[in-house]
Amino acid sequence: MEYYWPKLSEKGIDTGLIRIGYAHGLGNLLNAWARCYVYAHKNGNVKNMIAPTWPQFSFNQWRHNDKDKRLYANLFTNKYYINGLRKQYILNTYPKFEASETDTTKKQVKTFEIDGKSGFNAFLNDHQLIYDELIKITNPKHKKGLDFDFSNSICMHIRFGDFKRYSRSTELSFFVNTLTEIRQKLNSNLKCYIFSDAEDEELRDLLKMENVQRISFGSSIADILGLSNSKVIIASKGSTFNKWASFLGRMPIIFPESNFLNLYYDTPERELTLQKDEDIPEYFINEIREALNF
Repeated sequence: MEYYWPKLSEKGIDTGLIRIGYAHGLGNLLNAWARCYVYAHKNGNVKNMIAPTWPQFSFNQWRHNDKDKRLYANLFTNKYYINGLRKQYILNTYPKFEASETDTTKKQVKTFEIDGKSGFNAFLNDHQLIYDELIKITNPKHKKGLDFDFSNSICMHIRFGDFKRYSRSTELSFFVNTLTEIRQKLNSNLKCYIFSDAEDEELRDLLKMENVQRISFGSSIADILGLSNSKVIIASKGSTFNKWASFLGRMPIIFPESNFLNLYYDTPERELTLQKDEDIPEYFINEIREALNF
């Protein structure tokens, strides 16, 4: 018999209730969970999937005073997966093998670790399957963003935090210029909502623009789901957070140069990577018009 477990920590300690050590962002954790779920659904039995240990603690987020402490407690229910004492028994009794390994042991645990190389590729065509399961396991209080009315608006995801600390953040001018260009070409002062871990002062040039405001639904998964409900996204580069929102929502999305992966295998025209000083092409403006029902 095979069991399947999303192993969310390659470093630190996993007690089964909380992980202590390095704290990945939620997007990376979801990648490991999704790979495991799709594999169990297609090759085995979802009832044999072991609950991931979502809660985590790392001193880094507190030491750097990050706005998002990445605790991830009470975001999801584990009642659909093996949990509690049975989880502990299986993980401490049966041998574990990485999912890509082949082993003939009758009883074993296939582990699905965070894999930055495979990323979304392992489940790229399974967005509806994953969307349905993610909605099912997310606790109700984190799903209110799915009911928010984003009509006639554009959303931004601006990641600073650790990205700014390691010089990986997207310049604010990209967001200002892209929003300005869209408004001009649509001849409309569209509402703009900002999802961000930045401080207000860091977003000053955006927030002083007319009809722009910050928004949050209270947690990382709530904001991913809220962003997935938006009509159009202007996104930071290199973030699995906005990748998850677009993967789930399939809306037009604009990235700055150096976008690391295209997700829309079925509608590639809805995913745009803008090079420096490049104008938004007319075909993409039409995609935005269609999404906004202009």
